[in-house]
Amino acid sequence: MATKLYETDYLEWTRFQIEALRSRKWDAIDIEGLIEELEELGKSDRDAVESLLTRLYEHIFKIVYWESERERNLNHWQFEIISFRNQINKKLKKQPSLKRYLDEIDAECWSDAFKTARQKFDCLPSQLVTWEIAVTEGWFPPDFF
Repeated sequence: MATKLYETDYLEWTRFQIEALRSRKWDAIDIEGLIEELEELGKSDRDAVESLLTRLYEHIFKIVYWESERERNLNHWQFEIISFRNQINKKLKKQPSLKRYLDEIDAECWSDAFKTARQKFDCLPSQLVTWEIAVTEGWFPPDFF
């Protein structure tokens, strides 16, 4: 029953699983469904921090390389960098183990941001900063502040 409920009414399935766990009705628990949900919880957090880091890098590229738009958009890009940085730092504060994941995906996020940036302006492919520097409060690319 629990597996079918998982497929037809997720909210009710969740309520049912919580009640089964609280009352220790081990045979009523949908183990496979719970495993799947726990795996997805971690995946969504990793996906979110990966997206935020890529967006952060894109805005660093904008500040450093997009000269024709810099004067008009600099304040906005600064705001976005601060916003992405704050969101990443909040996630890291709640889940410090995400730091290991950021170590793993840092170069990939930089590469993804570079691919986006080179569609708009000329820029260098080498990585200017690491995630640890980019999320440091108050840090901005040198020579601009």
